[in-house]
Amino acid sequence: MAAVTDGGAAHFFPEVSGALLAGGHGRRMGADKATLPFDGGTLGGRVLAVLAQLCGEVLAVERPGQRHDMLWPEPVRTVHDRPDWPVCALSGIHAALTAARHPWLLVMATDLAFPSPHLAEGLIRTALKTLPTPRLVVPWTGEVAHPLMAVYHRSLAPEIARRIEAGELRVQALARDLGVRVAESTLSTWDPELGGLVNVNTPEQLEAARSRLAARRKEQA
Repeated sequence: MAAVTDGGAAHFFPEVSGALLAGGHGRRMGADKATLPFDGGTLGGRVLAVLAQLCGEVLAVERPGQRHDMLWPEPVRTVHDRPDWPVCALSGIHAALTAARHPWLLVMATDLAFPSPHLAEGLIRTALKTLPTPRLVVPWTGEVAHPLMAVYHRSLAPEIARRIEAGELRVQALARDLGVRVAESTLSTWDPELGGLVNVNTPEQLEAARSRLAARRKEQA
């Protein structure tokens, strides 16, 4: 996996697992977002590269019946959502938490176009230095939570399972109820442009991200 950098090498955390959430249907995009071409690779591949830089173990979470196994390089381990649960972000996070070898888990969505190792590192450090609480460290920009670029503790798995069984599927609600907020002022010290929180849900957003990347490369040339 090619490294994704944003200003130097990030620290490696052998005691932290990382999870790529790749099980979405991509309905608004009209395609499987994990496999979409971007910057000479794929969207999913860029996120995996960051997880590999930071984490002692990397998981790729897919929905039941989905098979990306041949796309993920070794030693990425594929796990699947429970087939009796709805396909949603919470079910993917639960699958990763219960499969991970380490108690702390860095979760990243597959559609993060500019994944930032230093933003992720800051969130991990925030979680580790406050052990055993908080159990969930979430970036916030204004009043918007970003729970698909966040750090979760394994002890959240029962509460996530309870919510899924009760039909409470909004990961934003979990972040608001149980997450510790990391404010934009802190996030910007790790990732000044906050590019690590940019996700792409539509073809238009994907093209805008490609244009942004091309402009960035032109400035660096």
